[in-house]
Amino acid sequence: MSLTVTNIFSSLGNNSTSLLPVAIKDGVENAGRTAMAYKNGGETRTLEARERFIEGSATSAVWLGGIPLLRKVFDKTVFKMAGYDPKIDLKYLTNKGAQSLEKVAEKAKGADKEAFKKVLDNPKTYKALHISKTVVSTAIPLIVLTKFLPKWIYSITNNVINKKAKNPEFDSDTFIRKEYFDKNFKGSNDLIRKKTQEDLNFRAFTRKDAQNSEVSFKGIKDILNPLAAAQAAQHSPLSNMVILDAGISGSRIVNEELRERKANEGKKNDHPHAAALETAIREGGIMYFMYVGGNHLAKLIEKASEKLLKTPINLDPKVLEGNSFAETIKSKTPIKSLADMGEEEMLNFIDNNLKDGKFSDITLKYAEKTKLISTKNGERNLFKFVDVDKIKELNKNMIQFAETAEKSADPEKFLNKAKMVKRAGIIGNIATSVLFVSVIIPKIMYAFRQKYTGSKEQPGIKAVEGKANRLAEQKKLG
Repeated sequence: MSLTVTNIFSSLGNNSTSLLPVAIKDGVENAGRTAMAYKNGGETRTLEARERFIEGSATSAVWLGGIPLLRKVFDKTVFKMAGYDPKIDLKYLTNKGAQSLEKVAEKAKGADKEAFKKVLDNPKTYKALHISKTVVSTAIPLIVLTKFLPKWIYSITNNVINKKAKNPEFDSDTFIRKEYFDKNFKGSNDLIRKKTQEDLNFRAFTRKDAQNSEVSFKGIKDILNPLAAAQAAQHSPLSNMVILDAGISGSRIVNEELRERKANEGKKNDHPHAAALETAIREGGIMYFMYVGGNHLAKLIEKASEKLLKTPINLDPKVLEGNSFAETIKSKTPIKSLADMGEEEMLNFIDNNLKDGKFSDITLKYAEKTKLISTKNGERNLFKFVDVDKIKELNKNMIQFAETAEKSADPEKFLNKAKMVKRAGIIGNIATSVLFVSVIIPKIMYAFRQKYTGSKEQPGIKAVEGKANRLAEQKKLG
């Protein structure tokens, strides 16, 4: 079985820290909503489809590429000039047990010991650098995507409308000028904050469920906690992306409201806030399936598999498809339980079990493969914090699977079935999310538009067209 294929499925099934599921959903979502805009947008369909395509493509480029790039540049410049190694885990600074910064530093050797000493001498500076990296790598893309991109998109639409109306004197007003913003929409900041809280305060970010324990922050409270946000971002840029995406979503709602309001100045609007409301429906649904729905779907699929097929699939594909695990199942070798180990005992067990760069214990072997443990130069990589609870969870799931397989008529056949069901579940999870973000959510949005406004046209674009035509008519009359 190809290791590459196994790794791909492992990444696809990791909805908490892997960028691959998000990138796939984002790419299909952009194509889907562009196509849906052209199909369902009525007379404004070409303009709406163009806006969705530019908005989606530009956002994907900055969103998926910008954050990792900016973080890397910050490491190579600011951290390097300050003399700190950015790879030392921030969790050490808040741990009071066996993985406190002081205790871990005692075990370090050579250059690593010097790196730890630097942080020990100046922990506040190290924290500040990581917080600054998180702020910079989020703020720059946010400014680009919420300030400059909407103006560019709206100006393109306005220019097309003006030419069609033969009204060159009507300028390419973006409807988001500061003076109009301050005068007519003072509540916009509150709206963005409210929208951000709604988008991020999902149950999946509360760590109540073991399935969601890998999500690196708890919700809006952690976002408002700079150190917690920096810790989350250090482990996965996905955490930065959630914050950025929430800001983008809030901005889109506000900008659509402003565009519609400005274009309808002096004219009765029978359907107020139409553009903002439909945008909120779209953005809220997409945020859910981008960041939260995958974990919820995975849990449902795992429960269904265990109940209907009597097959547990809550292990990573790297474990289920691993040769060592298959041999353990085939030979019915007992898996050592790690449930009663405390943090210090677990760390000692890891260090003592690692010989010549390899683990002999089956759980630790797969903890390394699934990146719960990091090694360097044949030893445990002290720069990386060890989440003892996740290793215990892995150990428990491996033992439960082995016991279930042993009770089956043919353990080897049982394992092969689990591999197939796991892959099918991952594909089904991605496919369901893609279906929702690219087809179902846009359909719901267009159904709302038709019901609320009685029209297929995008409310903001329609309002701009109306204003351009009114001004053109006024020019003819006078």
